[in-house]
Amino acid sequence: MEESSVTNPGKNVEEGSERFKNPMHVAAIKGDVEAIEALKKSRLKIYQEENGQTPLHLAVIKGKTLAVRKLISLGANLSKMNKDGYAPLHLAVLHDRVSLIEDLINIDTESDVDILDRNGNTALHIAVLMGNANAVRALLIEGANADLPNKEGSAPLHLAVIKGNAKVIDVLLKYVRKPNILDKNKFRPLHLAVLYNQIGAIRKIGKLKGAKISYLNRDGDGALHLATKLRNLEAIEALLDSKANVNVKNSKGFSPMHLAVIYRKLSATKIIARIDEANRFKNTPIHVSEAQKNIPALRLLCRSKANVNIKNVYGDSILHSVIMTDCEDEVKMLLDLGAKINVRNQSSGVTPLHVAVCYGNKDIIEMLLRYGADIHSLDGSGDMPIHSAAKFCSSVGIEAMIKHGEDLSLRDRSDLTPFDIVMVYVREDTFGTAVQTLTDLYKKRYLKRRSPLGSHEILKTAKLIFKFEIWKNFEHSKLNDHEYQSNIIPILRSYINDCFAEIRLMKSTLLHENFYLYEFVIKGWVNTMSLTHAYTSEVVLDHILDVSTTKGYPIYRDIIISKLERPSLLKKVLCLRIPAIHNGKTTFLDLDAVYKYLGNDDILNLLLAYSDPDPGFSESLNVKKRKLEES
Repeated sequence: MEESSVTNPGKNVEEGSERFKNPMHVAAIKGDVEAIEALKKSRLKIYQEENGQTPLHLAVIKGKTLAVRKLISLGANLSKMNKDGYAPLHLAVLHDRVSLIEDLINIDTESDVDILDRNGNTALHIAVLMGNANAVRALLIEGANADLPNKEGSAPLHLAVIKGNAKVIDVLLKYVRKPNILDKNKFRPLHLAVLYNQIGAIRKIGKLKGAKISYLNRDGDGALHLATKLRNLEAIEALLDSKANVNVKNSKGFSPMHLAVIYRKLSATKIIARIDEANRFKNTPIHVSEAQKNIPALRLLCRSKANVNIKNVYGDSILHSVIMTDCEDEVKMLLDLGAKINVRNQSSGVTPLHVAVCYGNKDIIEMLLRYGADIHSLDGSGDMPIHSAAKFCSSVGIEAMIKHGEDLSLRDRSDLTPFDIVMVYVREDTFGTAVQTLTDLYKKRYLKRRSPLGSHEILKTAKLIFKFEIWKNFEHSKLNDHEYQSNIIPILRSYINDCFAEIRLMKSTLLHENFYLYEFVIKGWVNTMSLTHAYTSEVVLDHILDVSTTKGYPIYRDIIISKLERPSLLKKVLCLRIPAIHNGKTTFLDLDAVYKYLGNDDILNLLLAYSDPDPGFSESLNVKKRKLEES
């Protein structure tokens, strides 16, 4: 096993002089100056080796000062390496022979204070590694280079910081001229001081003339970034005392304040306290805390007077961003702390209310409205929140806007009402293309849904808007007025025509999605009937029959067959023997009667009674009546 730089290379010498037979070596070990001089006169070579050691090596190891001086004066080679790869100067440090250092660095002889040992270390490196402050001082006084890297690329200051010897660091710092020197790993002494928690070294290096506190390491971090990542509050305070730049960004564009939020160190955020510093994406720490779901940091930053209206690279304020995460408590906190309720996205012009109605969080929408959100505000496309809700097929957003008095007749810049906007999707060739169009719109606006988009969202929104269209035109106390009847018929006709477009789509896309479209077609219409006069119902039924005949869509036949082809339902229907009145006669339901005798109202009752339940609507009177009869 190879010896380290601090292994005692003279351990065999300690056993005594009997291992050495050469008279000069024996004299050096004993420190016999007269014998050394006499042997020199007898022409015995003073640089002769025995067991890999010269007399000078042995004299240094044994600490024989007079013998060392005599050998040097007689011309001993100060650069000669012993078998372990050490020159006499290295041995003086290894064996703590500090008093010999001055003699071994003799300006009148050929000596190299920075000579490297076999490990690539100078005597100064060895002294630092051994923590010998006296040896370090002596070497530096005699001209040792305090900034010279060893074979591994480490300067003495790097090693001193790693070892953490305060006395050695104090001595070195008086002679260091390159406090920002890099080691082989591209770390500077200050970086190492942070990594090894050398708080005193941080403060001392930071005060050096020429020390660059904000220099980055190979990973692109400065000392303050490292201290923040390590959550080392003492190191952060020491660096700030040394005037570390809290605005400097690492290679990823993050300032120390951003990292304090990311690494969830609230105390660090208090110390660094540059709360509105933006990274390269224009995200301030308050944006980062929201993205990291670091709610305590978000609250701390808000209470520390962070600018809650500052916008990121996407043009969003923090209020826009928090709404997208459904964090109701944080939305309220931001509003209480002064977030602008109608702040606009810098590029799209959408307000927080536009975002909320698109996401469909009812509680957040209600909260924004309580705080004074403008339901008539226009975004960059000229859309009010209700138009945005329609574009994004958000039934919750539409319902909330109508509840707070929004008018469904309002038109956007393209002269479209909310109902028109939704029906654009319904009229697509397939719902697959409609859903893709809607998906692309979400991506364009940088909005993320909590659940995947589907045709159900489009149909549900269309049904809801139609229901409100009916409510808008009718009041219960005026249902018998012919004026209102004349208003409802065009609306119902328009809706029914659109329903036939959906029937066509059902034969393609929706069959593969296993979605019962007839539930939407029939129930979406039937739920308006309770709000209309009986005469209106008859007119609409006639219109349905006319459309089904002229357009070639036998809607009732297709739907009834799809129901009665299910044996369990057929059996139940036949057992109940539901009566149907035709030409004044009562007929009990069987398969032939469905086509021959069943009237329009009976067909409607049948479909309501045996349709799959729709959680969006309450049971019809017909279903309740049937259940009562069964009981």
